[in-house]
Amino acid sequence: MTPALVSTREGSTMTLTLNRPSRLNALDTGLLRELADAIAAFEVDDDLLVAVLRGAGGKAFSSGSDLKEMVASEGPDAFPVPEAGIVEGLAEVEACTKPVIAAIDGYCLAGGLELALLSDIRLATRRSQMGMPEARWGLVGGPALQYLRRAAPLGEALLLYLTGVPMDAERAFEIGLLQGLADDAADLDRLVRATSDAIASNSPTAVRTIKHLVRAAGDQSIAEARAFALPLQRALAQGTAARTGTQAFTAREGQAP
Repeated sequence: MTPALVSTREGSTMTLTLNRPSRLNALDTGLLRELADAIAAFEVDDDLLVAVLRGAGGKAFSSGSDLKEMVASEGPDAFPVPEAGIVEGLAEVEACTKPVIAAIDGYCLAGGLELALLSDIRLATRRSQMGMPEARWGLVGGPALQYLRRAAPLGEALLLYLTGVPMDAERAFEIGLLQGLADDAADLDRLVRATSDAIASNSPTAVRTIKHLVRAAGDQSIAEARAFALPLQRALAQGTAARTGTQAFTAREGQAP
């Protein structure tokens, strides 16, 4: 039986490939459960520092929730919304304390875009398209209601949601929805590798702390964010990694970085 999610590792990077290409990597219950388990394993593996999410088949990152599975459900719970407002798999990505990169090649729609938005960094090929077509189905989507507005200007977020028309990668990059553009799949591989290697070259503790503080700051005033960050900043500054890193930097001061 072909796995719905393929996990591979190279150095300190784990790549999780959504592997339902015949369904444009639609997110069904089985795939989401496997994703939840994989992210949980990634979190506790000290040898892994970065996770990369991508889609198989060369046509889509993910087309979103598997509507065939949803329609096959019967009764009042045909389209269930979890109490937490986010489904298994996506919840684990949202809560992950290590950096997650979404490598997008092709369609990135609905729940697929939500999965990308829950990631920390989004890199895509120029041919990719981002869209939120839920309004066409009489739905309003899930975590993208909160995350899309934070990743894009209000008007752009509403344009995606209210029209259901996909946005091309060039425009998504212009408005900050994407952090990097690649010419093709091979170029995307290079960009993803360079980004993951750059992250992994830093202090793991500092990277996780920075992610925690930056994400939390989105819900805080500047004063609240500073107060929240201060004890963590002090703890890091007094740690061995900080002393080693600063000593190494001062030793090569005046040299090219």
